[in-house]
Amino acid sequence: MKLGIVSHAQHFESDRGWACQGPLAKEIDYLGCLFDEVRHLATTGVGEFQRHCSLYRNDRVTVDLVPAQGGARLVDKGRILLSVPQWLSKIIRLHQWADVLQLRCPANISLIACEYLARRSEKIRWAKWASSCTPLPGEGFASRRQRRRLFGGSFGGPVTLNGSLTDQPSYCHSFFNPCFAERELEEILKREKEYNTEERNILFVGLLEDRKRCSLVIEATHELLKRSFRCRLTIVGDGPCRRKLQELVKQRGCEGSVFFTGFLTREAVKEEFSRADFLVLPSTIEGYAKVLTEAMAFRVPCLVTPAGCQAQIFNEKQCGIVVDMDDPVGGIAEGILTLAGNEEFRRRVVQKGIPLAKASTYERYVLGIRSMLQQHYHAVLPMPDFSRSGHCSTDD
Repeated sequence: MKLGIVSHAQHFESDRGWACQGPLAKEIDYLGCLFDEVRHLATTGVGEFQRHCSLYRNDRVTVDLVPAQGGARLVDKGRILLSVPQWLSKIIRLHQWADVLQLRCPANISLIACEYLARRSEKIRWAKWASSCTPLPGEGFASRRQRRRLFGGSFGGPVTLNGSLTDQPSYCHSFFNPCFAERELEEILKREKEYNTEERNILFVGLLEDRKRCSLVIEATHELLKRSFRCRLTIVGDGPCRRKLQELVKQRGCEGSVFFTGFLTREAVKEEFSRADFLVLPSTIEGYAKVLTEAMAFRVPCLVTPAGCQAQIFNEKQCGIVVDMDDPVGGIAEGILTLAGNEEFRRRVVQKGIPLAKASTYERYVLGIRSMLQQHYHAVLPMPDFSRSGHCSTDD
C-alpha cells in the first residue's frame, strides 16, 4: 500500500538531498516500514540548511514540495490564497496516487486537504492533530476550521492527538509523540542517574523563538542565583531570538552561569540530558513537546507552563510540575527549589514519567497506527519491517 502525507513541514536542501526536522524525518522513516511507498507533500524551507534537520533514511520515502506560505500580515494572507490552486492540484494528484492519506494538522495546506477529503469518503485516511486539545486564545481561522472538522466527526476518518478530549469520541485516539527506537530506549533506561548536589544543572532544549519563551528560564535562573541557589543553565538550540537572549543574560549579569550550545547532535543532546537535574519548557503554544518525554527517559523532572496538552498530561499522570502563569518566573524558581529540596517528591515525579517514555517508541507508535486503521477500515496491513527504517543504531 502507498501512503501520502500532507504537512507544512519545511524541507531544506543539502548536498545529499532534502531534509526536515530530525524527529519528523525519523517518524516518517518508521511509518515507511508499514507501507510500500511514502510520498510527503510538504514545503520548501526558507533560508539555509538547518542543523537540526535530518535526511530521510528509509528509501521508500520521497518528497513533493511547494513553497512555504504563512504569516500574520495582510500580504501574507494574500500569498496563502494565491497558493491554494497549486496546493489543491498537488493534493488531488496525491489523493489519486495514494491508498492511505495522513494529514498533519493544523496547517494552511492541511486545511485545503482536510476540506477536499471531507467530501470524498472512499479513501482510507487519518489526521494527526499536533496542537492543543482545547482552543487557544486568538486561534486563527485555519486552526479553528480544522479543529471543527476533525473533532466534530465530519473529516471522515480517525484522528490522533496528544492528551485527550472531554467526552472523547471513538474516532479520536490518544497517542504519545514517538521519540525513541526500542533499543535506544532500553540503553537509556539502563543508565544510572546521578543528581548534582553542589551545582544544579537546569536545561532548556528547543528552537530559540518567541513562543518557546526561553527568556523565562533565564529570568528564573537569575532569580535562583539571587537566592544563593547554586545552579547553571544550559540552552540547547538556536533560532532568531538567540542574540536577544544573550543580551538578556548580559543584562542580568549571569554570563558565568548561562551557556548557549547551539544545535547539537543527538548523542550530544543525550549527554546534556544525562547531566541535567531539571528541564524547563515554558512555551506559549505547544502540542506535546517530544523533549519532555526524552527528559523523562533520562529521569530528569520537567517543569512546563499550561500550554497545549502537556499541562493536562502532567496533571493527570503527576509526572512533572505545571507552573502558574500568573508568575511564571517565580513559579519556575519555586518548582526547582521544591524538586531540589524534597527528594521523595522528585523521585515520585521521575518514576511517574518512566511509563510515558516507554509508551513513546517509534515501534509502538507504528503498531498503534496499524491497529487503528484496521479497527476503522478493516484494512489489511502487513506487520511492519522495522529494519527498513534506516535507524538500526542506538546512537540514532
